Amino acid sequence: MTLFDDATFDAGFCFTGFDPEALGLDLCAENCLELVARRIGYGPDTLPVGEKAGRIKTVIAQGIEAVALAGQGKPVTIDRWSGKEVVAGPVCVQSPRWSHVVRQAQEPQALYGFILTLGRDFDRVKEKAALFDAYVLDALGSEMVEQAADRVEQRIRAWCATRNRVCSRRFSPGYCDWPLAQGQQALGDFLAPAAIGVKVLASGAMVPSKSITGAVIMARSLPLSCPCPVCNQANCAYRRVA
Repeated sequence: MTLFDDATFDAGFCFTGFDPEALGLDLCAENCLELVARRIGYGPDTLPVGEKAGRIKTVIAQGIEAVALAGQGKPVTIDRWSGKEVVAGPVCVQSPRWSHVVRQAQEPQALYGFILTLGRDFDRVKEKAALFDAYVLDALGSEMVEQAADRVEQRIRAWCATRNRVCSRRFSPGYCDWPLAQGQQALGDFLAPAAIGVKVLASGAMVPSKSITGAVIMARSLPLSCPCPVCNQANCAYRRVA
């Protein structure tokens, strides 16, 4: 069985200790340099070169080596929705904006929740690093876990297509109008992330620190794949094209 085949997605997936390449992430220090540099404040015309670039790439390589990717996810039937929330089994998405996406859908059927982590070893490397190196590793971890979540979203979308279904863009607690602590607790209770070594704290933070939760809405059709087109926050840094 491959990491993500259709049978895996039907029942839900769970994996631990994988190299990032298992998700199709082509990560190396050279490829990550510009992405990480921008996250730590370099502009497109001021990217690091020479000794500074060499140091950053060395730190990036150390971070990649420490990654032990783990993930878990499964679908749950959408039971009901209102103008304020979407309820799918034990998961309550307290978000009027995502509720609007579901209300516009044709035959909304399920929510697919997931959680991913880079693992505790990545945190240990960062904790032992010098201040600048830890800053680089923090940016690298954020970049890698977001790319991993993008790959999972893409794979869920492909799986939905084999079932004549579509799915929304992925969304996470703490973004848009879904409260962080409530959403993290809801997904944590649903997914039981201890199986992959993740703990959800009451604040909504997670251990290991480079962990991410997400969900997508599955339906027969979705006029809106995210709430952004009907949101009046035009300058939102996280605004997406539907």
